[in-house]
Amino acid sequence: MTAGVLRYRLAFDRRADVDDGAGGLEGDFVEQFRLAAELMPKLGGETVLAARLVGQATFVLRLRASSLSRQVTPDWRARDVRSAADPDKQTAYAILSGPIDVEYGKNRYLEFLLQTGKAP
Repeated sequence: MTAGVLRYRLAFDRRADVDDGAGGLEGDFVEQFRLAAELMPKLGGETVLAARLVGQATFVLRLRASSLSRQVTPDWRARDVRSAADPDKQTAYAILSGPIDVEYGKNRYLEFLLQTGKAP
């Protein structure tokens, strides 16, 4: 894959650990880093078709494998920083899966399953 395929610029956010006063730890999302990425719509599958009925779109995200991209877990979210200048208006994606090594041990690219229209 060439660098030209990585057309998107995504910010990856993790929830800050803030004591909620009831013994839980959960706060607002805080940006950790930004990476170039490829977003591909996922078109088939029963769950993908069902998600479209409720206004959700599913994507496959491909990133270069790095120490940063390996930190991303399903409790994070991704934002398309090119979709709007204001971070609150940027397209947000819930991360549905952990990293998948797509080249079977070559450690070059990782894939994640993302979904819009879902509360992160």
